[in-house]
Amino acid sequence: MSRRRFRLAVTALWGSAAALCLSGASGLVDVRAQSTVMPVSEIRTGMVGVGRTVFTGTRVEEFRAHILGVAENIIGTKRSLILAKLEGGPLANTGVIAGMSGSPVYIDGRLIGAVSYSLGSFSKEPIAGITPIEEMTAETPFPVARAAAARLQVDFPATQETLVAAFRKALAWNRPFADRADDVRLLGGSTGFGSEVGTMLRPIATPLVMSGFEGDMADMLNGAFRDQGFVPSAAGAAAGHGEMPYEGPLKPGDAVGVLFVNGDLQLGGTGTVTHIDGDRVYAFGHPMYNLGPTAFPMTRAYVYTVLPSLYSSSKLSTTGEVIGTFLQDRPTAIAGRLGPGPELIPVTLNL
Repeated sequence: MSRRRFRLAVTALWGSAAALCLSGASGLVDVRAQSTVMPVSEIRTGMVGVGRTVFTGTRVEEFRAHILGVAENIIGTKRSLILAKLEGGPLANTGVIAGMSGSPVYIDGRLIGAVSYSLGSFSKEPIAGITPIEEMTAETPFPVARAAAARLQVDFPATQETLVAAFRKALAWNRPFADRADDVRLLGGSTGFGSEVGTMLRPIATPLVMSGFEGDMADMLNGAFRDQGFVPSAAGAAAGHGEMPYEGPLKPGDAVGVLFVNGDLQLGGTGTVTHIDGDRVYAFGHPMYNLGPTAFPMTRAYVYTVLPSLYSSSKLSTTGEVIGTFLQDRPTAIAGRLGPGPELIPVTLNL
Protein backbone atom coordinates (compact mmCIF):
# COMPACT_ATOMS: atom_id res chain seq x y z
CA MET A 1 0.00 0.00 0.00
CA SER A 2 1.45 3.37 -0.98
CA ARG A 3 0.81 6.61 0.87
CA ARG A 4 0.71 10.00 -0.82
CA ARG A 5 0.51 13.35 0.96
CA PHE A 6 -0.37 16.71 -0.48
CA ARG A 7 -2.00 19.99 0.57
CA LEU A 8 -4.92 21.92 -0.84
CA ALA A 9 -5.30 25.71 -0.74
CA VAL A 10 -8.07 26.88 1.59
CA THR A 11 -10.70 27.77 -0.98
CA ALA A 12 -14.09 26.11 -0.71
CA LEU A 13 -14.59 25.95 -4.44
CA TRP A 14 -11.14 24.70 -5.36
CA GLY A 15 -11.10 22.36 -2.38
CA SER A 16 -14.29 20.74 -3.62
CA ALA A 17 -13.11 20.64 -7.22
CA ALA A 18 -9.73 19.17 -6.35
CA ALA A 19 -11.25 16.56 -4.06
CA LEU A 20 -13.76 15.53 -6.70
CA CYS A 21 -11.09 15.31 -9.39
CA LEU A 22 -8.69 13.34 -7.22
CA SER A 23 -11.31 10.91 -6.05
CA GLY A 24 -11.65 9.86 -9.70
CA ALA A 25 -8.03 8.55 -9.45
CA SER A 26 -2.61 17.50 -11.25
CA GLY A 27 19.63 44.78 -16.57
CA LEU A 28 16.09 46.37 -16.16
CA VAL A 29 15.01 49.25 -13.98
CA ASP A 30 13.35 48.14 -10.76
CA VAL A 31 9.86 49.67 -10.90
CA ARG A 32 8.50 48.26 -7.64
CA ALA A 33 8.17 51.76 -6.24
CA GLN A 34 6.58 53.09 -9.43
CA SER A 35 3.37 54.82 -8.31
CA THR A 36 2.71 57.03 -11.34
CA VAL A 37 0.04 55.66 -13.65
CA MET A 38 -1.41 56.88 -16.92
CA PRO A 39 -5.22 56.89 -17.01
CA VAL A 40 -7.12 55.61 -20.03
CA SER A 41 -8.23 59.15 -20.84
CA GLU A 42 -4.64 60.02 -21.78
CA ILE A 43 -4.09 57.00 -24.06
CA ARG A 44 -3.83 57.92 -27.75
CA THR A 45 -3.50 55.82 -30.90
CA GLY A 46 0.11 55.72 -32.07
CA MET A 47 1.72 55.82 -28.63
CA VAL A 48 4.44 53.24 -28.03
CA GLY A 49 4.81 51.56 -24.67
CA VAL A 50 7.42 49.29 -23.11
CA GLY A 51 6.30 45.99 -21.62
CA ARG A 52 8.12 43.62 -19.29
CA THR A 53 7.87 39.84 -18.96
CA VAL A 54 9.98 36.68 -18.59
CA PHE A 55 10.55 34.62 -21.73
CA THR A 56 13.18 32.26 -20.28
CA GLY A 57 14.37 31.52 -16.75
CA THR A 58 13.75 34.35 -14.29
CA ARG A 59 15.21 37.31 -16.25
CA VAL A 60 12.72 40.06 -17.07
CA GLU A 61 12.96 41.24 -20.69
CA GLU A 62 11.37 44.13 -22.55
CA PHE A 63 8.99 44.22 -25.50
CA ARG A 64 7.14 47.05 -27.24
CA ALA A 65 3.42 47.75 -27.31
CA HIS A 66 2.12 49.91 -30.18
CA ILE A 67 -1.20 51.41 -29.06
CA LEU A 68 -4.02 50.82 -31.57
CA GLY A 69 -6.95 52.28 -29.68
CA VAL A 70 -9.21 51.81 -26.68
CA ALA A 71 -12.27 49.55 -26.56
CA GLU A 72 -14.84 50.94 -24.14
CA ASN A 73 -17.59 48.66 -22.94
CA ILE A 74 -20.06 51.48 -22.28
CA ILE A 75 -22.90 49.12 -21.26
CA GLY A 76 -22.90 46.83 -18.25
CA THR A 77 -19.55 46.74 -16.51
CA LYS A 78 -18.30 49.96 -18.19
CA ARG A 79 -14.83 48.46 -18.47
CA SER A 80 -12.10 49.42 -20.96
CA LEU A 81 -9.35 47.55 -22.80
CA ILE A 82 -6.36 49.25 -24.37
CA LEU A 83 -5.63 47.56 -27.71
CA ALA A 84 -1.99 47.12 -28.71
CA LYS A 85 0.21 45.28 -31.18
CA LEU A 86 3.15 43.68 -29.38
CA GLU A 87 6.66 43.53 -30.79
CA GLY A 88 10.01 42.17 -29.59
CA GLY A 89 11.56 39.00 -28.23
CA PRO A 90 9.94 35.88 -29.72
CA LEU A 91 6.55 37.56 -30.24
CA ALA A 92 6.81 37.79 -34.05
CA ASN A 93 6.94 33.98 -34.20
CA THR A 94 4.74 33.11 -31.24
CA GLY A 95 2.01 35.73 -31.09
CA VAL A 96 0.66 36.55 -27.64
CA ILE A 97 1.98 33.88 -25.27
CA ALA A 98 0.02 32.04 -22.58
CA GLY A 99 1.72 33.09 -19.34
CA MET A 100 2.10 36.75 -20.39
CA SER A 101 -1.06 37.65 -18.48
CA GLY A 102 -0.16 40.51 -16.18
CA SER A 103 2.89 41.75 -18.10
CA PRO A 104 3.07 45.48 -17.24
CA VAL A 105 3.18 48.11 -19.98
CA TYR A 106 4.60 51.61 -19.44
CA ILE A 107 4.38 54.77 -21.54
CA ASP A 108 6.94 57.44 -20.67
CA GLY A 109 7.63 55.58 -17.44
CA ARG A 110 3.98 55.59 -16.38
CA LEU A 111 2.15 52.31 -15.89
CA ILE A 112 -0.92 51.92 -18.09
CA GLY A 113 -1.91 48.34 -17.27
CA ALA A 114 -1.43 44.63 -17.85
CA VAL A 115 -1.36 42.56 -21.04
CA SER A 116 -4.37 40.32 -20.41
CA TYR A 117 -6.48 39.53 -23.50
CA SER A 118 -5.69 38.09 -26.93
CA LEU A 119 -7.49 37.28 -30.16
CA GLY A 120 -7.30 33.56 -29.42
CA SER A 121 -5.90 30.80 -31.60
CA PHE A 122 -4.35 31.13 -35.07
CA SER A 123 -4.00 34.92 -34.88
CA LYS A 124 -1.48 36.21 -37.47
CA GLU A 125 -0.34 39.14 -35.32
CA PRO A 126 0.37 39.54 -31.58
CA ILE A 127 -2.55 41.87 -30.89
CA ALA A 128 -3.46 42.09 -27.21
CA GLY A 129 -5.86 43.78 -24.84
CA ILE A 130 -4.35 45.65 -21.88
CA THR A 131 -6.41 45.94 -18.68
CA PRO A 132 -6.01 49.48 -17.25
CA ILE A 133 -4.10 49.48 -13.95
CA GLU A 134 -6.75 51.76 -12.41
CA GLU A 135 -9.38 49.04 -12.90
CA MET A 136 -7.04 46.39 -11.50
CA THR A 137 -6.41 48.23 -8.24
CA ALA A 138 -9.95 49.61 -7.83
CA GLU A 139 -11.62 46.20 -8.06
CA THR A 140 -9.31 44.33 -5.68
CA PRO A 141 -9.83 45.95 -2.25
CA PHE A 142 -8.23 44.55 0.93
CA PRO A 143 -9.57 42.93 3.02
CA VAL A 144 -13.00 41.65 2.04
CA ALA A 145 -14.88 38.82 3.73
CA ARG A 146 -15.68 35.85 1.53
CA ALA A 147 -19.32 35.10 0.82
CA ALA A 148 -20.68 31.58 0.69
CA ALA A 149 -19.10 29.74 -2.23
CA ALA A 150 -20.98 28.23 -5.11
CA ARG A 151 -21.16 24.44 -4.97
CA LEU A 152 -19.53 22.38 -7.67
CA GLN A 153 -21.36 19.14 -8.39
CA VAL A 154 -19.77 16.33 -10.40
CA ASP A 155 -21.64 13.17 -11.24
CA PHE A 156 -19.78 9.89 -10.65
CA PRO A 157 -18.06 8.03 -12.07
CA ALA A 158 -16.19 11.19 -13.03
CA THR A 159 -15.34 11.59 -16.71
CA GLN A 160 -13.84 14.41 -18.73
CA GLU A 161 -17.32 15.26 -19.99
CA THR A 162 -18.82 15.51 -16.49
CA LEU A 163 -15.90 17.61 -15.25
CA VAL A 164 -16.14 19.98 -18.21
CA ALA A 165 -19.89 20.34 -17.72
CA ALA A 166 -19.53 21.04 -13.98
CA PHE A 167 -16.68 23.51 -14.42
CA ARG A 168 -18.52 25.30 -17.20
CA LYS A 169 -21.63 25.68 -15.05
CA ALA A 170 -19.98 26.76 -11.80
CA LEU A 171 -16.68 28.33 -12.87
CA ALA A 172 -17.12 29.66 -16.39
CA TRP A 173 -14.96 32.79 -16.59
CA ASN A 174 -13.32 32.44 -20.01
CA ARG A 175 -15.69 34.96 -21.54
CA PRO A 176 -15.05 37.57 -24.24
CA PHE A 177 -14.62 41.19 -23.25
CA ALA A 178 -18.12 41.86 -24.60
CA ASP A 179 -20.95 39.56 -25.65
CA ARG A 180 -22.22 41.89 -28.38
CA ALA A 181 -20.43 44.25 -30.74
CA ASP A 182 -23.07 46.90 -30.01
CA ASP A 183 -21.88 46.98 -26.38
CA VAL A 184 -18.45 48.30 -27.36
CA ARG A 185 -17.28 51.71 -28.47
CA LEU A 186 -13.87 51.71 -30.18
CA LEU A 187 -11.81 54.87 -29.73
CA GLY A 188 -8.91 55.36 -32.15
CA GLY A 189 -9.31 52.05 -33.86
CA SER A 190 -6.52 51.66 -36.38
CA THR A 191 -6.85 47.89 -35.95
CA GLY A 192 -9.24 47.41 -38.85
CA PHE A 193 -11.60 45.46 -36.60
CA GLY A 194 -14.28 47.86 -35.51
CA SER A 195 -16.32 47.41 -32.35
CA GLU A 196 -16.60 43.63 -32.92
CA VAL A 197 -13.05 43.34 -31.56
CA GLY A 198 -14.63 43.22 -28.10
CA THR A 199 -16.36 39.93 -28.92
CA MET A 200 -13.10 38.46 -30.27
CA LEU A 201 -10.84 39.23 -27.30
CA ARG A 202 -10.66 36.63 -24.53
CA PRO A 203 -8.44 36.28 -21.44
CA ILE A 204 -4.99 34.96 -22.30
CA ALA A 205 -4.70 31.28 -21.37
CA THR A 206 -2.93 30.41 -18.11
CA PRO A 207 -0.19 27.73 -18.10
CA LEU A 208 -1.20 25.00 -15.65
CA VAL A 209 1.56 23.06 -13.91
CA MET A 210 0.55 19.42 -13.38
CA SER A 211 2.77 16.90 -11.63
CA GLY A 212 2.21 13.45 -10.15
CA PHE A 213 -0.92 12.59 -12.13
CA GLU A 214 -0.73 9.47 -14.27
CA GLY A 215 -2.33 8.14 -17.42
CA ASP A 216 -6.07 8.48 -17.78
CA MET A 217 -6.38 10.82 -14.79
CA ALA A 218 -3.98 13.34 -16.33
CA ASP A 219 -5.80 13.14 -19.68
CA MET A 220 -9.16 13.75 -18.01
CA LEU A 221 -7.88 16.77 -16.06
CA ASN A 222 -6.10 18.15 -19.13
CA GLY A 223 -9.33 18.25 -21.09
CA ALA A 224 -11.36 19.76 -18.25
CA PHE A 225 -8.88 22.54 -17.46
CA ARG A 226 -8.11 23.32 -21.10
CA ASP A 227 -11.81 24.03 -21.64
CA GLN A 228 -11.59 26.60 -18.83
CA GLY A 229 -8.77 28.63 -20.36
CA PHE A 230 -5.70 26.80 -19.02
CA VAL A 231 -2.80 25.26 -20.96
CA PRO A 232 -1.82 22.12 -18.99
CA SER A 233 1.81 21.04 -18.96
CA ALA A 234 3.73 18.27 -17.23
CA ALA A 235 6.51 20.46 -15.80
CA GLY A 236 7.59 19.32 -12.35
CA ALA A 237 8.09 21.39 -9.23
CA ALA A 238 11.21 23.54 -9.25
CA ALA A 239 11.14 24.77 -5.68
CA GLY A 240 14.63 24.62 -4.22
CA HIS A 241 16.29 23.80 -7.55
CA GLY A 242 19.58 25.54 -8.30
CA GLU A 243 18.44 26.68 -11.75
CA MET A 244 16.25 29.46 -10.31
CA PRO A 245 18.57 32.44 -9.62
CA TYR A 246 15.96 35.12 -8.96
CA GLU A 247 17.04 38.71 -9.53
CA GLY A 248 16.29 39.97 -6.04
CA PRO A 249 12.81 40.53 -4.54
CA LEU A 250 9.66 40.09 -6.60
CA LYS A 251 9.19 42.91 -9.13
CA PRO A 252 6.84 43.85 -12.00
CA GLY A 253 7.43 41.60 -15.01
CA ASP A 254 8.49 38.63 -12.89
CA ALA A 255 6.78 35.29 -13.38
CA VAL A 256 4.47 34.42 -10.49
CA GLY A 257 2.58 31.29 -9.53
CA VAL A 258 -0.77 30.47 -7.91
CA LEU A 259 -0.66 27.14 -6.10
CA PHE A 260 -3.80 24.96 -5.88
CA VAL A 261 -2.42 21.57 -4.82
CA ASN A 262 1.05 20.85 -3.43
CA GLY A 263 2.89 17.70 -2.40
CA ASP A 264 3.11 14.38 -4.22
CA LEU A 265 0.46 15.83 -6.54
CA GLN A 266 0.82 19.38 -7.81
CA LEU A 267 -1.50 21.82 -9.57
CA GLY A 268 -0.74 25.49 -10.09
CA GLY A 269 -1.16 28.32 -12.58
CA THR A 270 1.53 30.80 -13.66
CA GLY A 271 1.39 34.34 -15.00
CA THR A 272 3.12 37.70 -14.58
CA VAL A 273 3.33 40.39 -11.90
CA THR A 274 1.88 43.74 -13.00
CA HIS A 275 2.41 46.06 -10.04
CA ILE A 276 3.70 46.02 -6.47
CA ASP A 277 2.55 48.63 -3.95
CA GLY A 278 4.26 48.03 -0.62
CA ASP A 279 3.39 44.42 0.18
CA ARG A 280 0.45 44.33 -2.25
CA VAL A 281 0.88 42.41 -5.49
CA TYR A 282 -1.34 42.78 -8.58
CA ALA A 283 -1.15 40.28 -11.44
CA PHE A 284 -2.80 38.69 -14.50
CA GLY A 285 -5.18 41.52 -15.53
CA HIS A 286 -8.00 38.98 -15.72
CA PRO A 287 -9.46 36.49 -13.21
CA MET A 288 -8.17 33.07 -12.28
CA TYR A 289 -11.73 31.87 -11.62
CA ASN A 290 -13.43 35.10 -10.53
CA LEU A 291 -14.00 33.73 -7.02
CA GLY A 292 -13.84 37.07 -5.24
CA PRO A 293 -12.09 36.96 -1.83
CA THR A 294 -10.03 33.79 -1.56
CA ALA A 295 -6.72 32.40 -0.24
CA PHE A 296 -4.23 30.84 -2.64
CA PRO A 297 -0.49 30.45 -1.99
CA MET A 298 1.53 32.97 -4.04
CA THR A 299 4.80 31.55 -5.36
CA ARG A 300 7.82 32.52 -7.40
CA ALA A 301 7.83 30.91 -10.85
CA TYR A 302 10.42 29.73 -13.35
CA VAL A 303 10.03 29.71 -17.14
CA TYR A 304 11.87 26.86 -18.84
CA THR A 305 11.16 28.09 -22.36
CA VAL A 306 8.46 29.38 -24.71
CA LEU A 307 6.73 26.72 -26.81
CA PRO A 308 5.78 28.31 -30.17
CA SER A 309 2.52 27.12 -31.70
CA LEU A 310 0.25 28.29 -34.50
CA TYR A 311 -2.67 27.26 -32.31
CA SER A 312 -1.57 28.75 -28.97
CA SER A 313 2.00 29.50 -27.86
CA SER A 314 2.73 29.02 -24.18
CA LYS A 315 5.40 29.44 -21.55
CA LEU A 316 6.60 26.09 -20.17
CA SER A 317 6.85 27.11 -16.54
CA THR A 318 6.65 25.85 -13.00
CA THR A 319 5.96 27.18 -9.52
CA GLY A 320 8.57 27.79 -6.81
CA GLU A 321 8.62 28.67 -3.12
CA VAL A 322 5.64 30.32 -1.43
CA ILE A 323 6.15 34.08 -0.96
CA GLY A 324 2.67 35.29 0.01
CA THR A 325 -1.07 34.85 -0.37
CA PHE A 326 -3.42 35.81 -3.20
CA LEU A 327 -6.50 37.25 -1.49
CA GLN A 328 -8.58 38.50 -4.42
CA ASP A 329 -9.66 36.86 -7.68
CA ARG A 330 -11.63 39.49 -9.60
CA PRO A 331 -12.66 40.20 -13.22
CA THR A 332 -9.73 42.61 -13.75
CA ALA A 333 -6.93 41.04 -11.69
CA ILE A 334 -5.77 38.69 -9.00
CA ALA A 335 -4.16 40.41 -6.01
CA GLY A 336 -2.55 39.50 -2.73
CA ARG A 337 0.09 40.26 -0.12
CA LEU A 338 3.72 39.28 0.19
CA GLY A 339 4.56 37.37 3.36
CA PRO A 340 3.36 34.04 4.74
CA GLY A 341 1.18 31.72 2.69
CA PRO A 342 -2.38 30.76 3.70
CA GLU A 343 -3.36 27.85 5.88
CA LEU A 344 -3.63 24.66 3.86
CA ILE A 345 -5.80 21.58 4.24
CA PRO A 346 -3.63 18.46 4.68
CA VAL A 347 -4.98 15.44 2.80
CA THR A 348 -3.59 11.89 2.83
CA LEU A 349 -4.69 9.24 0.33
CA ASN A 350 -4.10 5.54 1.00
CA LEU A 351 -4.32 3.58 -2.26
